[in-house]
Amino acid sequence: MTRIGKFIRKTSLAELFQLWNVLKGKISLVGPRTSLPREVEHYTDYNKQRLLVALGCTGLWQVSRRNDLGFKEMVELDLKHIQEQPLLYIVKPNSAY
Repeated sequence: MTRIGKFIRKTSLAELFQLWNVLKGKISLVGPRTSLPREVEHYTDYNKQRLLVALGCTGLWQVSRRNDLGFKEMVELDLKHIQEQPLLYIVKPNSAY
């Protein structure tokens, strides 16, 4: 890692870019986290429901202090969050996949 990269990580400046994307409406503050394409290849149709809404800076499983959960539980919390949100929450589908 470069010195600049260490500085950005240490000061959490990278988070400002995420906040900027929230303000621009590209992502949500809380919502499903980004998945790697190699992970999505193994998703079932049920799991892919997470990709139908805007991504979030943080997931429900993280803010509820449940980051020790497995993938299945994470998906369940993401889908619960999606189902309980008003229609306005569904800003843009995740078109990355």
